[in-house]
Amino acid sequence: MHNTRRANAIHALLTLIMVTLAGCHSTTNIHKSGATGQQPSDAAAEAIFSSLADSYGQWQNVYMPIELQLESPTQFRATGRATMVKDKSILLSMRMLGMEVAVIYLDERKVYGIDKFHKYYIEENIEDLLGHAGVTVTDVQNILLGRVNSPGGDAVTDDDIKKFRLLTTDSALILAPKDRDARIHLTYSVSRTTPPHLSATSASIDGRDAAVCAYTAPTETPAGEMMQAINITAPVNDDTYSVSLVWNPSQAKWNEEKTAKFSAPKPDYRKVDVKSLLKMFGKQ
Repeated sequence: MHNTRRANAIHALLTLIMVTLAGCHSTTNIHKSGATGQQPSDAAAEAIFSSLADSYGQWQNVYMPIELQLESPTQFRATGRATMVKDKSILLSMRMLGMEVAVIYLDERKVYGIDKFHKYYIEENIEDLLGHAGVTVTDVQNILLGRVNSPGGDAVTDDDIKKFRLLTTDSALILAPKDRDARIHLTYSVSRTTPPHLSATSASIDGRDAAVCAYTAPTETPAGEMMQAINITAPVNDDTYSVSLVWNPSQAKWNEEKTAKFSAPKPDYRKVDVKSLLKMFGKQ
């Protein structure tokens, strides 16, 4: 019975992480999201945008403990560690009882998910998993760190304000990238607090239901400000998944000379696809 519970937990864990990554590419049209507002004055918008951009620092790599929690359609919690090499890769290592039980690896071309208990793995082209939306590793890294991304580039700088359409509400400056695939509706909501921070990212593709990333707990790090807690709500097939991710910046290691490396699945591991994984998860 104990082994069965552990096996189900590991399977749920892998599903949770894959849903988290898949949810990272979705946002919503500024009208569909119900975000309405007024054109801000140039000075007010520039002040908020400049303060936000100035809060972002540079980094090359980071190792940081994380906690993942699936809140719906079922509940599950796991802890692990993330290693990100800027613009190149994301490696998530999840552990139970001190043992590595699941691994997710994302680079410029591929996404791997490995279940070391059941000995199966997922291998997907990044474009297939992320909806052929032109999403890059840099995009996903900035979403996970809670940073506004310049279209086709890195976290925003002062000069990037001209790349966005702007609206204001009572509580937020809303940014919608100008140069984006017409199929993709993307907005960033930036708080009008002092200092400002990203409070939500919203996206949809081809008019589908939106996925939303909501952020809390801005935290200062050696690489500038990041958001410590993320809640991702994303439609997947006929379900809506709600996933929370909480970083532990106090134990992060930035810009180390050596980083954890990804090991490809062993020859005796069985390959499955994401749709099969979700079907199996539904039977747990």
